Amino acid sequence: MSSNLICIKGEKSSQFYKDWKPWLEETADFYMRFLNNHGGEFSHSPAHEHEQAIVSLFQAGSAKAGYLSLCEVEIERREGGGRCDLWMICGDRQYWFEFKRTNYNPKLSVWGLESSLISAMQQVNSSEYDDKHFGVACIVGATDLMTEDREDFYKGFSGKVDYAFRIGPCDDTGMFIYFNLSGGYN
Repeated sequence: MSSNLICIKGEKSSQFYKDWKPWLEETADFYMRFLNNHGGEFSHSPAHEHEQAIVSLFQAGSAKAGYLSLCEVEIERREGGGRCDLWMICGDRQYWFEFKRTNYNPKLSVWGLESSLISAMQQVNSSEYDDKHFGVACIVGATDLMTEDREDFYKGFSGKVDYAFRIGPCDDTGMFIYFNLSGGYN
């Protein structure tokens, strides 16, 4: 596994982990290229920009890993149509991702990890899935100041999700990525 990708939580023998490992490794490599090539120009993570910037990073990683993927794909919802942030095919499985990112402080009641997870899961759960189609809430936690207290909070939050990873350096530019699954998984 790439040293820029650390699995904090998740069953490594699962099909999800096997599907996602190449994708997340490539995403971590793209992320490090961004930081190394633009560190002087941008002194922070692209996750601080906006949701589309971070989704495009994950889409680039999936394409480099050889997966078919698209951003902003139409999806059927119980209450009508909608879009998912990232759609990706891995073998005979399809993943429909809803991304949310936290704004600097993971403990905030609005735009913190907890409220972001709730919002993403509401969107994911508004569609129906089966054993080959999976809705996935993806929460990206990034901060401009990685204090020991915040890092402990990020790591502790992994107890509320199915999978958790750290991408990038173990400093203010690193990101924590959390995944919760819906669909055939449940």
